[in-house]
Amino acid sequence: FQAASGWSGIWPSVSGSVPQEYDAGKGIQLSVSDADGGFVRRISKKNIEDKIEKMTIGRKLVISVGSLVAVMAVMGVASLNSINQLNSELETATNKTARRLQLAGTIDTAGSDMLAGMRGIVMFTFHKDPDKVLMCKNQFRTAAELWQKSIDEVRPLIVREDRRRIVNQLQDQLTAWNAMIPEVDAAAAHGDPDTAAQVAVTKGLPIYQANMRDTARFRE
Repeated sequence: FQAASGWSGIWPSVSGSVPQEYDAGKGIQLSVSDADGGFVRRISKKNIEDKIEKMTIGRKLVISVGSLVAVMAVMGVASLNSINQLNSELETATNKTARRLQLAGTIDTAGSDMLAGMRGIVMFTFHKDPDKVLMCKNQFRTAAELWQKSIDEVRPLIVREDRRRIVNQLQDQLTAWNAMIPEVDAAAAHGDPDTAAQVAVTKGLPIYQANMRDTARFRE
């Protein structure tokens, strides 16, 4: 038996009688027998459909696996981007916190330097040493400038409202201290250390104490 053109890969090539039967539902059916009349194989439409179905299932599996790999790749990239973003946000938050604490310490130190400068003005006025009085005035003003610079830098780093209020209080304290120091300078210039000392203790010292309290709260 020689298979018809286009079916050579499906139908076997055998010798012997090949009775052909046709059924409208099953299509062509072949009973292939050998020369002695023994049954060899029956090929029907169902056999062909089974082979096509197997090929279709295989193709579907390949497409499904490929799609799954693509989805996993996209999810992996998205996860990496999310992790990188979280790391960046954490690093930013950590850096902001560290810088905020550093600036709070700078404001605290500036307050101590301003107090030392104010005391020096009074003390060296008692000793009638104008050069040392001038040195202490410069110390006070340099510390005040550092305090102001630290406040200006720390404001953008603040998120919490309570810390924003503390910074506003620190600004008010600095403004008040800068406003009262000319009274100490004037008393020192007139050689009146008693008045200079009284102004420093009653007006300047409370500002310093408030500075210590608020910078400690700001570091919490």
